[in-house]
Amino acid sequence: MSSTNFCLEYDLYLDRSAACGICVENAYFLQFLLLLSLIPVSALTSAWLVAKFVYEPHMRRASLEEDWSDDEEEEEEEVYEDKYCLDFVKGNDEKKNFDKLMVQESTPDGVVFMKWNEDNESFDYWCDNKEIKYVYLEVVARKYCTMFSCPEIYIDRGKDIQRQKELEKEAEEKANMKEEDKEEELEDSDDELFAKLKKPEEVKKSVSKKKVETAALRANKYRRVGKINEMVLLQKVKSKEEPKKKMTFSDWVSFSKNSKTV
Repeated sequence: MSSTNFCLEYDLYLDRSAACGICVENAYFLQFLLLLSLIPVSALTSAWLVAKFVYEPHMRRASLEEDWSDDEEEEEEEVYEDKYCLDFVKGNDEKKNFDKLMVQESTPDGVVFMKWNEDNESFDYWCDNKEIKYVYLEVVARKYCTMFSCPEIYIDRGKDIQRQKELEKEAEEKANMKEEDKEEELEDSDDELFAKLKKPEEVKKSVSKKKVETAALRANKYRRVGKINEMVLLQKVKSKEEPKKKMTFSDWVSFSKNSKTV
């Protein structure tokens, strides 16, 4: 390439650069478009930063907390003492042979085999642990009633206690109403002054009364028969044999004649 051509091209480049500079310098609308294009770029960048370093960690933390709360709810639902609810178990009128109906359950205190003793009206059970908790035996009994559709033989202590509390509350309300009626009568009587002097002693007596914990009046009976290896699963059936008849002399004679004829 000759020096003349190079000089011409360089001059042309300078002219174009100068022209572009003048164009950009005077084109305010173009500058406005360039600035306007920076807004979505900055918005997208900001959104990505927030999503990456704020939103995603927050969602992971929320997911972990939700899983933890679900596990906690499952643990609450899996309380052993509340298993085998009988509220929706229906009984039937079918005659049952309870001697042949037995249930097995693994409790926190060991394995339990249980059946209903109709004669004693109690639940007989076999367990290697002599000190199994009463509430665990209640669970096994409810399982028995659930499997064999006989909820009528189970006594719900919780419902019995609730019923006793309701009766106690009603009795207390009636006693309070009677006491209020007495106080109104005393205030209207001529002995109002004497009644006022007596009230502090009555209040003192009521405060001194201790609140007795409500107990169930009826409960299931459980009888430990023995260990599991002492349990008889197959009972021998006694054969009813007819007693042998003693042979008399006349029977012997008739038997001899019959044998000769044969």
